Amino acid sequence: MFAVVLAIAVLSAAGVTGVALAGHGAHRVVASVSGLQPSPVPAAQAPATTTWAAPATVPTTAVPTTAPPTTAPPSTVGYTPLATTTTAPPPPTSPPTTAAREPSPTVVTAASLSVSPSQANFPATPPPYWPMPILAVTVTNTSGVAVRSVVVHPVGVYSVPSSTCSTLMPGQSCVAKVQFCPTSPNHYLNTLVVTGENAATGSPLRASITLNGTAT
Repeated sequence: MFAVVLAIAVLSAAGVTGVALAGHGAHRVVASVSGLQPSPVPAAQAPATTTWAAPATVPTTAVPTTAPPTTAPPSTVGYTPLATTTTAPPPPTSPPTTAAREPSPTVVTAASLSVSPSQANFPATPPPYWPMPILAVTVTNTSGVAVRSVVVHPVGVYSVPSSTCSTLMPGQSCVAKVQFCPTSPNHYLNTLVVTGENAATGSPLRASITLNGTAT
């Protein structure tokens, strides 16, 4: 019964007339609708049908972001900087002096000879004047240069039977034997001469002693 009433109400609201109910009860409802035309639905009021498609799922690949390594500044704790050695430039070198120098004077050392003893005294000689007495005479080079060609010369009644004199280096000596040879009684006083020459310059040298002898 409730369903029939609800159907009538709906039809009335829609402008449907001439509804007839057939039968009694709620088992069957017959409606006659006269002059009922379906009202067209404006196109503007037609429900729009929208086809919705699910958005495509685009896989997103995450790009790894690599941050550049951070370099820590070097630690200066306990660091001692090396000492910087500064090399001074060499001093300028002056060109050698080519000024002419005067030659040094040549120092000539004089040579000299000495004879000893300064006087040779022979013992008195009786006749027949044999054996004849002999004395030794020493000749010395007292200079700083060599003396060459040293000769002990015999004189008068005095002869030189032997001599070791020839070349004498500085400070060197030689010995000559001088013999008294008288032939008659007399006092014989003579000068014994020793000659030589400077080995460096060739200059002549001379030395002498006195010879003293008596023949009875």
